[in-house]
Amino acid sequence: MIPVQHPLVVPPMLDAEYRRNPVPAVPREAWKAFGGKHETATALEPVQKGICPYCEEKLATWGHHIDHIVPKTGHPPGTFLFENLVLCCINADQLPAPSGTSCGHFRGEEYDPALFIKPTESDCSEYFGWI
Repeated sequence: MIPVQHPLVVPPMLDAEYRRNPVPAVPREAWKAFGGKHETATALEPVQKGICPYCEEKLATWGHHIDHIVPKTGHPPGTFLFENLVLCCINADQLPAPSGTSCGHFRGEEYDPALFIKPTESDCSEYFGWI
């Protein structure tokens, strides 16, 4: 796992949506309707150096999607929070139903803050190593 340190400048469309709708009533639908995904992905790619923070695969290999580190379902305040977003391997449009084959999709909506290691933690790579 590679650590991701978000830049201080939030993509303008994401910032505007967060200010307009900080806690969406239906996060999945709010995110689906959000028109700033390309702008957000463009801001994240150089920060991550084109690498998935979870598996360290090059994002160009299989495409990518924006992953909510803390799932938006059950945690609506994170839906449009820049610090809660990373680019993750495999383009969601390329996943067969049911999804679950990429780093972000595999986790699904399961989230336990006591167990989940976030790529935004500066020491996240310390938890993984070769045996």
